[in-house]
Amino acid sequence: MSAIRLTRDLAQWAYTAVGEDERPNYSGIRYMSKQGEYECWAVFEGTGVQKESVRTIEWSDEDLQHVGRIFNLTVH
Repeated sequence: MSAIRLTRDLAQWAYTAVGEDERPNYSGIRYMSKQGEYECWAVFEGTGVQKESVRTIEWSDEDLQHVGRIFNLTVH
């Protein structure tokens, strides 16, 4: 079995897993990116999410430019 197939099968298992009450056992999965030491999250449909804060991101934002450089992207 390929690594891609295994990853997809595990995600499908977590997405469809339910308890005795038929409610989902998991709200998402956390995994490490293949693009470096970055933590990624996949939040499953139906999971409640609340805003913690909201802010405008300007094109000149230092963090945005930094991420662009890491992934060799030009932010316009």
